Amino acid sequence: MLNRSARIIAASLLIIAMAGGASAQTDDTFGMGLFFGAVALEGDVYNSVRLMPEFVFGDFGLAMDLDFRFTMQNNEFRVYEKDWYFPDGGSFSEYLNLYLTKFEYVRYGTEVDPLYVHLGALPGVNLGTGFIIGGYTNMNLRPERKLFGGELLFDGSLVDFPYLGVDLFTSNISKWDLFGIRLYGRPAAFAQSNLINRLEIGFTGVYDTDVFAYAMDADSDGFWDIQIDDGISKYITGSSADTVQVYGIDIIEPILSGPIASLALFGDYVIQNPGNPSHGGMVGLGGKLVSFLTYGAQIRISGENFQPTYFDRAYDLQKVERYETYQGDRNSPSGVGYLGSLGFSLLQNGLVFYTSVEGPFAAPTDSADKAPMQYPYMKASFALAEGVLPYVDFGFWYEKKGIDSWSSLVSPEYALIGGIANFRLQSAVISWITDVKYNPATPDEPWNVSTRIEAGVSF
Repeated sequence: MLNRSARIIAASLLIIAMAGGASAQTDDTFGMGLFFGAVALEGDVYNSVRLMPEFVFGDFGLAMDLDFRFTMQNNEFRVYEKDWYFPDGGSFSEYLNLYLTKFEYVRYGTEVDPLYVHLGALPGVNLGTGFIIGGYTNMNLRPERKLFGGELLFDGSLVDFPYLGVDLFTSNISKWDLFGIRLYGRPAAFAQSNLINRLEIGFTGVYDTDVFAYAMDADSDGFWDIQIDDGISKYITGSSADTVQVYGIDIIEPILSGPIASLALFGDYVIQNPGNPSHGGMVGLGGKLVSFLTYGAQIRISGENFQPTYFDRAYDLQKVERYETYQGDRNSPSGVGYLGSLGFSLLQNGLVFYTSVEGPFAAPTDSADKAPMQYPYMKASFALAEGVLPYVDFGFWYEKKGIDSWSSLVSPEYALIGGIANFRLQSAVISWITDVKYNPATPDEPWNVSTRIEAGVSF
């Protein structure tokens, strides 16, 4: 026990020393959050004391998340060991991820700059048109598992060569098991006409080398049972999967770019599983109206077993289920579908709303619980930034598959629901955080609900 405590203390001192070194480098902006709360982990309730220092100097920003989780059981003080080491031993990559995730993020620039780097928690990753990767996040496995990912956006205009650019991302820097790259070019960047010099052609490749990375059931040594029609596919410890490979070619043509209205046309052609290929394509348009309304529309053509936006917000929760379709073990018929989106951004992005609905034009051939993707799929988010209203700010999001009736629209089955609401009084903050996930890969216990209240102070 003494050895374990020494490890925890040593790790804590190392991280605090790193934070102190960073704060000494600049006096631009510094903030510190101190929060108290509780969280359920592996069947036990742990108290949580979180230190969240944040530094911003120029284009560089850094935030840390030092969460000290502990419980008192039978008059014995016990920390959550997996926050600091692995009791049963861990690999180098596991320890690397464990300590990297003490940093919530490290970033340089913004997404509209010619150079943008974001390391750590990834709230939403998009490559190109979003037809392959759209809204992916590596935060769905929290609080049990935190990942430290990375995103790099580089535009050649930074070095006066606007003809080429690259976007790169990985969900976990310590393993690079899920990663993607998009190379793009602007072949007419030399032209004087704004209509053609911004024409963009891109090639995207995304890979998942470990589909079963998070498929272990927390209550057993076996893998999740995956329902396939009337049968069950059961993976056992030691099972392996082929690398998921998805490739695409896209084209983006901005037509309008003004303060009142903007418009871009785009298209994408994608191949999934080159060994037994599934093909899909999309054409669409999108932009803004009267500077604050956002809109979009797409027509999608899907071959048999093709899955649009394969890597989306829910991907880490549904890896194995999607792999079954990718391999052809779970059938998804071909057809033509649609996507429509609408939203608004007001008060200099202080109030933001977005919603989209997608689905096939064809009538479904099975029930929504067995074939949810044959039915409409809705995504929505709503956020109020700090400072718009006194005392309060919040953000909520909702995603729902298999909408077969108006009542199912608000049913949490096959849904992802999350939100955070903050009440602020000077430096004091009270936060209500909820996260509801429906996981079809665990039919006996499909619900994963996490709700907590944190109280803290920022200075």
